[in-house]
Amino acid sequence: MPEPGFETFRHYGIAFRYPADWEITQELGGDCREISAVSPQTPFISVHLLYDQPAPEKAVASAVEAFEETYDEIDVYPAVDRLCERPTAARDVEFVCLELINYAWIRSFETDAFTVLVLYQTTDVDRERDRALFDEFLASLTIDDDTKADE
Repeated sequence: MPEPGFETFRHYGIAFRYPADWEITQELGGDCREISAVSPQTPFISVHLLYDQPAPEKAVASAVEAFEETYDEIDVYPAVDRLCERPTAARDVEFVCLELINYAWIRSFETDAFTVLVLYQTTDVDRERDRALFDEFLASLTIDDDTKADE
């Protein structure tokens, strides 16, 4: 049973918990479904289900490239993580935007139906609190390999 103050998103073969005061949005475009949980403050989580199934390292590299094209001041660090009992491609990104240091944690792994790309972003002001929320989100993320990706 979820803790008070948290909701569970369960659809498309994935499930995760997120703070109840965050808004869920969904977009479908081409070979990608994006589910975002957006805080009333600055952090957000974005889960991309990539139906064309690129390799996780390629999905992460594309996300990092988008940051590099958008921001002049950026540092990218390799990271190690496992999600849903699977190895991930992972990078931690620091970049400057609106005179704030921003952090993005990018993780990707494969399933039978799609490649999952997870992005969590916050600012330096809320980094400690938000890292704990991100870790909780990652721990709650589950994949149902028996569910079709479009359900």
